Amino acid sequence: MDYIYYHFEEVSLLKTQFLIINILLAFTFAIASLVMGTHWQLVLVFLLVYGILLSILHSFNNLLHWIDPTVLFIANYITFIGLGVIATGWFDIVLLPELYLALSLGLAAFASGALIGDITLNRGQNLHVIRQVQVVQRAVSGSISWALVFYCIGLAVIIFFFFRIGAIPILLSDAENSRFSLRAGSASLPIIAYAFFMTGALTIIAHARTRWVMVGAGVLVGIAVLALIGGGFRAPALKFMLATFIVFAYVRWSRIPWIWLAILLSVVILLVGGLGYFRREAAFTTDIVIIFRLAVFRIFVNNLYVLDFIFDLYPAFEPFMYGRSYAIDIITLLPGPQPHFGFWLKDRLGLVFDGGGVTQTIVGEFYLNFGWVGIVVGMFLLGVAFRALYRAIIRTPIINGDTVVLATILGIGLMAIVSSGIFLVLLFEILPTMGVYLTYRFVRRLRLRLAAQPANVPSLKSDQI
Repeated sequence: MDYIYYHFEEVSLLKTQFLIINILLAFTFAIASLVMGTHWQLVLVFLLVYGILLSILHSFNNLLHWIDPTVLFIANYITFIGLGVIATGWFDIVLLPELYLALSLGLAAFASGALIGDITLNRGQNLHVIRQVQVVQRAVSGSISWALVFYCIGLAVIIFFFFRIGAIPILLSDAENSRFSLRAGSASLPIIAYAFFMTGALTIIAHARTRWVMVGAGVLVGIAVLALIGGGFRAPALKFMLATFIVFAYVRWSRIPWIWLAILLSVVILLVGGLGYFRREAAFTTDIVIIFRLAVFRIFVNNLYVLDFIFDLYPAFEPFMYGRSYAIDIITLLPGPQPHFGFWLKDRLGLVFDGGGVTQTIVGEFYLNFGWVGIVVGMFLLGVAFRALYRAIIRTPIINGDTVVLATILGIGLMAIVSSGIFLVLLFEILPTMGVYLTYRFVRRLRLRLAAQPANVPSLKSDQI
């Protein structure tokens, strides 16, 4: 078991040192970005800053502790933003100098908020940081049977979606565009199916007590992944795979093994590249270079490419929005076709490509709304909020499968904020998925109460009838 106890005064000193380092690094990078003109010089300084920040974050949070939403957010930030800086050279993309500063400040502010959140929320003289957990399984009557019911509801919903639109979008000749036109008016159905799949499959894995139940859960996961991909929902399918992997890993090993994580990431890269080519060309390819290039751009570079346009557009050609982007996302809840902010921004940026809108990233969202102050304050508050959420979920280092499922659902959902922003994720992922999961927990608890009720009811004598 991996506990870390810091005396509060020592934590305060570490906090001060941590913040001073962040501030110095930020100013150093700001000066470097002004005096250095070449792309690779900026990249090297950026990677140095990144490396120092990540080493500090790992010393406090353990960056393989993936049932911590804070850690998943950081891992996603590294993947969708940080590593893209290295890959931009392959696509001859030169980013604006201030972009490097914004990315560094964003990570530094988030890390500072997470650390101060830990210290602020501490209730004793010692700061207790849980970096590892031990998962213990407990028998819960009806847990797997009700989870299977919820999974089947999700499968029925996605099948109804296919019948309603009259096609399987991924199999169409123009899958990249037709998946959006076909699901107009029915887009909520795959979201509901995804929520039921998450609740059903993750719970079965968390409560599986035999090898055959686990094998059956693996089959169900495969069916759900194929169904989501068939509906043109590649990102939800990949997140669903990652969620099942996290739950399985913690139930099996109480941690994330490096070797299995590397295998999963390799599979994800192949799927992203292969599906991206299939959606564009309606055909498969065995050219590993094409697959890898498409995957690298989609996973690592695409968000930076859009972010570079945002920093070029705001505020030189467009005024800061001061929260209007959130209103555009909220309006999507109204009946009828209501494009989310990614479509609106795509038009404003003048980008033309097949498929849907753009992903503005959380750094870009804060910047186009509130400028540099938005990046620092917004990322800092996110860090505080994520640590508060983790401490509310994981109270002891010994947890059960239900806690693993809850932490994974929230972590997988919230990590999408890195690329998609806040409100779109909260409205169309966190709320539906948590709503279904809490409904499952309520139904299961109600069943247990009803099953126990007859034993508590006194028998009536014949003269009392």
